[in-house]
Amino acid sequence: MYSDSGEPSMPRRRPRLFPRARRIPKPAIVFLVIAAAGGAPMAQGQPAPDFSSFCVGLTYHSLDYRESEGGAILDKDTGSLWGFHVDWRRDFRRVFVASSLSFSATSSATYDGFLQDGSGNAIPYSFDTEPESFFLLRANLGYKAAEAGSITISPVVGFGYRDWVRGKDDYSTYDYREDYYWFFADGGLRLDAKRDRWRFGLQGEIAYPIAPRMETDMNGEFPAMTFSLGAVPAFLAEGSIRYDFAESYGQRFFLAIQPFYQRWGIGKSNTIVATDAYDGNQYAIDEPKSATSIYGLTLGLGISFL
Repeated sequence: MYSDSGEPSMPRRRPRLFPRARRIPKPAIVFLVIAAAGGAPMAQGQPAPDFSSFCVGLTYHSLDYRESEGGAILDKDTGSLWGFHVDWRRDFRRVFVASSLSFSATSSATYDGFLQDGSGNAIPYSFDTEPESFFLLRANLGYKAAEAGSITISPVVGFGYRDWVRGKDDYSTYDYREDYYWFFADGGLRLDAKRDRWRFGLQGEIAYPIAPRMETDMNGEFPAMTFSLGAVPAFLAEGSIRYDFAESYGQRFFLAIQPFYQRWGIGKSNTIVATDAYDGNQYAIDEPKSATSIYGLTLGLGISFL
């Protein structure tokens, strides 16, 4: 990339940009509202719940993110993230409501990509101190459409919010902060089964992002920019194995293992023309399409109210 004067520009990580939409209600508050709303069906005279459960645990994410253009991989992030997970579910005779909140982060993801020299040539570049953090809030409503013995099949619908902060402003690594975020609507199918002290669950959903955005200023090189990303349906799958290990005064205490998989994607963004703070030239910047695969496992401890 050249300035108008013909002088080479400083090498930097290939531009990736998204704007930030205004932060709406704090997701943690939304989670509490969802949990409180679970009591509404009972207040309207529906049958008493079979059970309500609450679980907290530690979660592990394996991240694989790839940006591409014209079939070629532009850059990728890989790494392991650790965090916490909270979920809540309330069952009624024919329906259930559920919500979950998770957060995970790392300061040592590996970035593999390219820098541009003064002649615009791509130079392979990598570093392993890339910060990443993910926040995910989900809420579901399920209808118990079919039951056979201890097995229940339920169509589910829901909504959620996802926020991913990638990188940090750091001149030493040519890194900069990007914030990807959006609400989404989802729908799918869930299967539940129980046997003695064991409970099993399997759920798969398609999620559609609503007005996905990304924002960055490339470490002050450009004014704050907010990009409109292409909406690409995501696939979310999770399983659960729960064991009730103790019971006291009508309450059951359990251990839970929850493997999960998420496949998110975004389409190429709109193009923004912005002025470089260093050379005064204008550049057209966009965010390429990308895909994110996350494999993970949550280990939790919970309580169930009969």
